[in-house]
Amino acid sequence: MPEAEWTERFGKARQQILRLVLPKFSESDVLSAKAVAESTDPLLFLPSTLFGGH
Repeated sequence: MPEAEWTERFGKARQQILRLVLPKFSESDVLSAKAVAESTDPLLFLPSTLFGGH
């Protein structure tokens, strides 16, 4: 997808995340989440039933 199209579709949401959501987390949490997102290792799946879900 061309950058201009991506910005038109997702730019506002990205800016809101950067300004309103990320500041709620510590720098350490953000860096950890970024490392997980960029990792090629398989993610650990925990069933919701472990947390009281159905």
